[in-house]
Amino acid sequence: METIILPIEDELDLHTFQPKEIPELLEDYISE
Repeated sequence: METIILPIEDELDLHTFQPKEIPELLEDYISE
């Protein structure tokens, strides 16, 4: 699977991610 880097903005649309990706995604989003 290829990594895609998305810019971190004020909003994060979780509809584009698989449910299993959400915990790691949120951790990265909050840390930024």
